[in-house]
Order: sequence, then C-alpha cells, then structure tokens
Amino acid sequence: MNQKKFRVCSLSANTIAKAGDNALLPLKDHYKNGGIQHLKEAVENLGGIKINKYTLSPGTGFQNAIKAVEKTGGLKVYVEQTVNFKNERFSLLLPPGENTINAETLLRYLRYNALQGDRGLDTQAKLMCDMLEKYIDCANREDNEAVFEQLINSTRKTDIRSEDFHKHRRTLQDIAVSKSAFSFSVDQNLNTFITD
Repeated sequence: MNQKKFRVCSLSANTIAKAGDNALLPLKDHYKNGGIQHLKEAVENLGGIKINKYTLSPGTGFQNAIKAVEKTGGLKVYVEQTVNFKNERFSLLLPPGENTINAETLLRYLRYNALQGDRGLDTQAKLMCDMLEKYIDCANREDNEAVFEQLINSTRKTDIRSEDFHKHRRTLQDIAVSKSAFSFSVDQNLNTFITD
C-alpha cells in the first residue's frame, strides 16, 4: 500500500510446486490432496512469498460476489479475435472488440483463459486487475458493510474475518476515493511479491 500498487499474478493449475511432505506436484493436485492449506503452502514455496489471506469461491459463489460489487451493468473487456469455445464444462462465445460481460460470462472467460497457456494467464491476471480497479469504487464504498457481508457469504473458504474488514476499512475507502493515485498491473513473476 505504501507503493500504491496492486499487482496480480495468475498461475496455471499445472504449475509444479512442493508443499508439506508431498513431492513436487501440480498446484491442482496440492489442492485436491491437501485442500487450501496445501495450495497456499505450495504457492508460498513456489514464489518464496508469504500469503497473508486467501479466499475460495466456487463458480456460483464467484458469480454472486461479482453481482454484489457490480453496480453499472458489467465489466468491459476487449477481445482481439472471436472466442468460440466449448468443452464438457462450459461454452463461451465472444465477438471481437469491446464486450460488456456479466458475472457468468466473466467466470467463463476466466476459465477459458486458464486453458490458453501463458498468454491466457496474462489475460486472466489483467481481468483481475480490471476487476479490482472497477469494483473498489465509491458506490461500493458507500455500502461497504453490506458488500463485505455479501462477499463473505459468497465464499466457500476464507481466512478473512470481520475484524480484518474493519481494520482495513478506512484504507479501502481511501483507495475508492483516490484510485487514480494507484497503479494496477500484471506481474507474472511471484518472486517480485516478496515483502520485508
């Protein structure tokens, strides 16, 4: 916060890391075998960083979280080429150019990009930056307690508590008012997230 920067790193579920007594495994296997704690430890080991807080939202929970903070009709995304994708889990159709997408389409677009290699991970991280920049705003600042409650109710697992919200509430309000003083960027090198 002293640097007034938001940085986002998006990792592939297939990234290999170590957690606990497990051998080197993909992140998705750490989660499957040991839950969020093993996944957290694997990411910490991968980047040499400390994760202070986490949250996990299933598909509908993620959509509900976005609906809780969305006040203006959707997130604007720019798509270079037509996206026409379908697999056994979901389908996605987006025309080229600027699109305004709702929570359901945003989740599908994030999932789609997770399957597109490094370029898709960059797009995924950029989407997260856009979400932070858009949703930490004055409209949500005014209704912050209700928004926090809706966000927490949308999660399946989190170690964020009401005390955390109240401790950092003023900071979030300040960010909403002076957002132009902050930078939002993609940084796909976890090692740069090391803090003293």
